[in-house]
Amino acid sequence: MIGTTLQKFRIQKGLKPNQIYKGIMSKSSYWNLENSGVMSSFELVVSCLKRMNVEVDEFIDALDSENNLHFENLIEERKIAFNRQDITKLQDLKKIFENNHEQTSSVRYLHASNVCQLMVLRLLRKKPQKQYYKPIHDYLMNCEYWTYYEINLFSATMYTFDFEYVARLFQQARKGITRYPKIHRSWNEETAMLLNYLSLCIQNKEDEHIKQAFKIMEEEIIISDKNLYNRVLVRWAKYIIRGYFTKEEENFIKAAQVIQVFKDYEMDGQFNLTSTWTQMYRRIILDGK
Repeated sequence: MIGTTLQKFRIQKGLKPNQIYKGIMSKSSYWNLENSGVMSSFELVVSCLKRMNVEVDEFIDALDSENNLHFENLIEERKIAFNRQDITKLQDLKKIFENNHEQTSSVRYLHASNVCQLMVLRLLRKKPQKQYYKPIHDYLMNCEYWTYYEINLFSATMYTFDFEYVARLFQQARKGITRYPKIHRSWNEETAMLLNYLSLCIQNKEDEHIKQAFKIMEEEIIISDKNLYNRVLVRWAKYIIRGYFTKEEENFIKAAQVIQVFKDYEMDGQFNLTSTWTQMYRRIILDGK
């Protein structure tokens, strides 16, 4: 992302490439720097920044922002690829994450690459491999504070662990999350994590864990009146859980009615996903399939 960020500053300053690289590096070297991020030393980048009258701290702040945006976009692509069962796309993303890890040594790219491989193995109905899930498990178990990143990492890998692992990580998550003041907590991500955990509990018929997670959802999750997405999901979860314990068809009908709101607001992806989940839970709970 160094090249992209450098190019943005150059364009903002209204400068042409030759006004930057002359006397610092060759034309081809600068082209490689802007388009591929390839550089022989950071000192050359600093020289280019001086020519543009850009402070190094300003550049690093912009670079961090650009990197975060790039990472989040890739994570969203991964989520879409998994939901579409697009193994080829997941393998391509794995390579991108690996390349970024080699360039930055950032652990998040290593985690993201491992998650891609775990997702591929899940889609192929193969057993998850320890070399991919253990680094993630160890990282999460050693985290004293859980923020947006840790919650999302756990949610993305939850289905790749044995339930014993998941239950232990969930307890660690609760400790790490509740150390933060409520005003700083990531409620959307916590809701998504709880729903994923509830789903896994249902599939494993872990009644006590279901009750515990649902109690947390009812008593602790703060949902703004403006947050339609979370309010609908929590109402939907209530009917699913009631259906689990009562075995009454009516609850699944109501769950399907609740998520119709997603369709009304043209949130088709979320509507299709929760519709699939509703049908799956009905089969598991009522039909035992």
